[in-house]
Amino acid sequence: MIRHVSLDHLPDGWHVPEDLHRRLAYDPQHRQLSFEGFMSKATFDRLYRLTEDRAYRHALEQLFQMCTFDEAGTGHGLWQWLSHLFRRYRSPWSASAR
Repeated sequence: MIRHVSLDHLPDGWHVPEDLHRRLAYDPQHRQLSFEGFMSKATFDRLYRLTEDRAYRHALEQLFQMCTFDEAGTGHGLWQWLSHLFRRYRSPWSASAR
């Protein structure tokens, strides 16, 4: 699934990394930054460090949040998976700590 966020313009000198050119795009006509599929935290961090432009970083943060959910929007993304994992293993740890 491709997700889009609004971004008026790209920062000067910004370009899509070659290995992401099929998943990350900017449409200047519609002023949208888009990403296809799941975005890992490592990919987000890498893209975030490309520029210090606030508008770009804000748009990327929104896109990252959207790209951590599954296509149905049911919340089976990275953060939900980590939360589930924590809850699953929290009880035994809590019990052994008593």
